[in-house]
Amino acid sequence: MEGRQEQVRWTKTVTGRRDQGGMAVISCGNLGPFELRAQRHSLMAPKTRQGNSSTTPGSEVRSEPADIRPAFFLRTKLLLPRPAPQLLSRSRLTERLFTNLANPLTLVTANAGSGKTTLVADFLRTHDRQFVWYQLDRTDSDPFVFLGYLSFGIQQVVPGFGDAMFAYLSESSAELAQNPERAVDVLINEVLEQVEQQLIVVLDDYHHLGLDTPVHAVLDRLLAYLPDVLHVVMISRETPPLALARLRSQSASSVIDRSDLLFTDEETQELFRKVFDLELTAEQLAEYRERSGKLLRKT
Repeated sequence: MEGRQEQVRWTKTVTGRRDQGGMAVISCGNLGPFELRAQRHSLMAPKTRQGNSSTTPGSEVRSEPADIRPAFFLRTKLLLPRPAPQLLSRSRLTERLFTNLANPLTLVTANAGSGKTTLVADFLRTHDRQFVWYQLDRTDSDPFVFLGYLSFGIQQVVPGFGDAMFAYLSESSAELAQNPERAVDVLINEVLEQVEQQLIVVLDDYHHLGLDTPVHAVLDRLLAYLPDVLHVVMISRETPPLALARLRSQSASSVIDRSDLLFTDEETQELFRKVFDLELTAEQLAEYRERSGKLLRKT
């Protein structure tokens, strides 16, 4: 009994606290989904009104299953990956990324280890553009979590962004569960009002969301009505189950796949020269090209 009381006191202490490491902490406890979302909103969104509390002193908390979704914003999910120690800048592909900024979407899709994330991160480091980097994992398959992180990421670039979006996420949880695309309209309208310069939104490791998630419908809605001020870069091991055909038809450069990511002879020569201080012969280049082609056919 004494341990239980200590647990309750600890829960009350950390609920609604922001720590100093950049992480907003929310205790899940036994809160139901609606109370937990309201509590999340009180931490995620700028507070505009005082005195509103989701519970009153002495009220009992309902014993419902705890919400298993993330109860905080992990800022490292919104950080650009660290550069590789021996990074070869690939101007051939970074130029394609730059050219395609005139289109709504760039899709970078290839198998693991092909350099997808490294390429896009290098592009952002070498071009003076505003961007939001969002590294996805399986916990982001909930539209509430996905839209929350996306709005929070934009807020880091555009101060004051998110008032309307966070309010909607807090107050319209039932509608969001039934029709998550409606939340996209709120997001787009706020982007039109708040974002003035082109903003690149990178969705890294999109394949982690899986096939059965309403986030795909959210992305379809966003891409269908994407404002000119936004450009989306999707990085994935597989082609996402989205309505991408109309976007692909706009420009051949909108898709960078594993064949594009293979090194050319010039890039291979530069890589060995820069990293290994070796000058490859024509025969060695041909052997490397053949091995790369076999690997591509296998995958």
